[in-house]
Amino acid sequence: MIATNNRNFLTTLRENVRSSAKFKTIKFPNYNERELFDILHLRKDAFEDNVLDDNIIHYCAHIVADNYNGDARHAIDILYEAAKIIMKENRNHISLEDIENANKKLLEKLTVKELKGIPLHDRLLILSIYLSNKILRQYKNPMPTNTGVVLSVYQDICRLLDLNANHSIYMSSRIKALNDQNYIEAKAVRGFWKH
Repeated sequence: MIATNNRNFLTTLRENVRSSAKFKTIKFPNYNERELFDILHLRKDAFEDNVLDDNIIHYCAHIVADNYNGDARHAIDILYEAAKIIMKENRNHISLEDIENANKKLLEKLTVKELKGIPLHDRLLILSIYLSNKILRQYKNPMPTNTGVVLSVYQDICRLLDLNANHSIYMSSRIKALNDQNYIEAKAVRGFWKH
């Protein structure tokens, strides 16, 4: 018997293992806001009195239900991070702003962790897309950046870092792969990618 939260777990197994094991998948629905509130409320006793009130718990449950597929672990992490914030600032009550700041901090940590897991040249490509769009916005250009601009920036970054740039055709295919993996948003238009 295998239990996992990883929805892509079966794809990590060889085909012969998948076919012989005859796995059955049970998908549990995401927690809704009310259920998250109940889960978080049960953990309220981990805090001293008056540090965490029900309005704050509702707000945290709302954020997680709307943005993180009802991930109870993420909701608990937000409260933990908010508690660290108020302890550091020597305060004794968690505010809505503390919840928002804790959520931003966790999102930054998750983003960094995720980016560390992808190859260097894919990270450089993501950076190139970001810089290309930032430059276009700075010059108030309404057009989204395209593959040619992105690859030019990518090559410049590789030169600055004294790295060998991968071939443009390969890197263009990596744009599609990064889009498919939801690392970037790109749209194919007449053979080019718009980012």
